[in-house]
Amino acid sequence: MKIYLASTAPINPANVPSKLTRAQVWEGLKIKAHSPFRFVPIIEKCRVVEEHGTGLTCVVQFGPGTGPPGKTTEVVTFGGEVYVRILQTFTIGLRLMFGSHRQNPNGRCRDRHLEHCSDGDGETDLYLTYNHTWNFPEIHPGSPEEKEKREQMKWSINESMAVAVSINELRDLVQEGEVEV
Repeated sequence: MKIYLASTAPINPANVPSKLTRAQVWEGLKIKAHSPFRFVPIIEKCRVVEEHGTGLTCVVQFGPGTGPPGKTTEVVTFGGEVYVRILQTFTIGLRLMFGSHRQNPNGRCRDRHLEHCSDGDGETDLYLTYNHTWNFPEIHPGSPEEKEKREQMKWSINESMAVAVSINELRDLVQEGEVEV
């Protein structure tokens, strides 16, 4: 059974003094892919092992008890200044924070997380959406376990405020001069 959830927030609400452009957001999301620590504080280590024109592969490690145990491989794909797709592979038997996971024959899971920047009515009328997909093959649709798991995942997304945290970090990167576009 799969659970799909999404969280969207405006990047430039009316009350912010400085507006971010699509180019700034895109550069910031690429920085996040290379060095996720500021955006995801539970990540302790990140090492890029391969980089190419459309993305990169890195190995990340979460803090004890906060994410997948051990090292997690992330394959990151950049999609034309519109989205960043992160596919994680990690060992089964963990507490998931984001993404989709499905059992593979080799006993590993996959976690998918999609970050999408969409336009509103102008260059700074932008929205950031995180789409999460979880696959729980052991849970049957319509069961009490499904309802419990769905509520747990909603709570995880809302409590982490991942989209809001990312937008704030993107704004900080621009204000600190790390993103100049």
